[in-house]
Amino acid sequence: MDRREFLRLSARAGAGAVALASGACSKEPDGAPQADLGADMASDLGRDLGVDLGVDAGVDMAAAVAEVSKRPFVHLRGEGEALLRFETPVEQALEVEIVHNGQSVLHMPTRSTQEVPYAWPELPGLIDRTIPDEPGFYTMHDLLLEGLTPGERYTWRVGLGGGESIEGSFRVAPPKGGEARVGWISDTMLENAEGPIARLQGFDPELMLHGGDIQYTTALLDTWAGAFHRFAPLMARAPMHFCIGNHEYETPGGADEFSLQYQRLLGKQRAQGDMRYHGVTCAGVRFLMLNSEEDFDDLSGPQLSWLKAELEAVRQSPELHFAVVAYHRPFFTMSSSSPDFARRDKLHPLFQEYGVPLVLNGHNHCYERFEADGITYIMDGGGGAALYETDEHREDVLAERPGDDALRKFAHKSFGGYAMRIMSDGTIRGERLEAGGEGALDRFEVGVEA
Repeated sequence: MDRREFLRLSARAGAGAVALASGACSKEPDGAPQADLGADMASDLGRDLGVDLGVDAGVDMAAAVAEVSKRPFVHLRGEGEALLRFETPVEQALEVEIVHNGQSVLHMPTRSTQEVPYAWPELPGLIDRTIPDEPGFYTMHDLLLEGLTPGERYTWRVGLGGGESIEGSFRVAPPKGGEARVGWISDTMLENAEGPIARLQGFDPELMLHGGDIQYTTALLDTWAGAFHRFAPLMARAPMHFCIGNHEYETPGGADEFSLQYQRLLGKQRAQGDMRYHGVTCAGVRFLMLNSEEDFDDLSGPQLSWLKAELEAVRQSPELHFAVVAYHRPFFTMSSSSPDFARRDKLHPLFQEYGVPLVLNGHNHCYERFEADGITYIMDGGGGAALYETDEHREDVLAERPGDDALRKFAHKSFGGYAMRIMSDGTIRGERLEAGGEGALDRFEVGVEA
């Protein structure tokens, strides 16, 4: 490879690019081996990189470590299929090692670079965002893994150069008849998100679901970079899937947050089709992750047509127990944001028709559990955003729907997350885990035998 071409591709900006010159990556993006650079050429490359990047020529280039701006996370996208992604602020090749049953395979993820003109409005002297969103060019690295064994755990290791790496693992979803632990968190905001995340870490989930409002422009310390930093301990142990909340549509400084952040980072949760909604299957339960912010009124519209098709497919499949539906804005609540009764009257009968036993929501920053017509509605938006009173709109709700008083079984103003155990018979045993607490604040059971 021509030395200048090598520099052009691997040293766009930032000292992290020197990991390539130090031999941290052993293959080209297409998997073909690189030419042997040799000690002299590697030394020359180090000197050239030092000049191009403004690094002192005396720096040990072999010790340089690549920077990762969004640590690796995994989506489950089909039977035996997973997608591992991470982001770097420099367009560079980084090798990923996958280990399973003592066997190690090296992979070179594909890369796509995009300019991200996204930054929060500056407030000099008022705040100090320790993990800011900085505008610039960012590269997403994608590694699609296929033919994985259901129910088994795989370890991943991203090589950063200089002998450094980022490591984690994930369990491939088991089939029907298996058991799994699934966590739920929603409305995450600095700094109170640390408590719910810690409780869910203790639960050790094998799949994480997020109900939307990943971070808030209204919270001066919140950023997308900070949110991914907070989720990193969970993402290092479990695949994570996200619904879309209303705070994913903000426009700080005029930037299009949805396209530049949510779609860019999380737009591959679904292999194909409209990325605003998707499904993920675990232990015979199909979790349908919807977008309550768009196209959520028309039963014949694209999203709800997809939902009905998914529910019908679940009903017909001998490999599935049932579907669980998740979306951001709740239909059953007495807290700060009142329920949309018109939408409830359209979708609740649909859930009844297809035997949906559980619906998961966020949006209101507290915890409520309702039981209506055999369906359990969990509203848990206690992931860290400022807490709401559980009865703020109680009188208004009961004036229109007086029966809701008997439907609400539990309510609590607290930070926390939800822990669900899928049992082999299709039962889901759920527990509300309060941040900083011990044991379960509330328990429920739904499913085939409940």
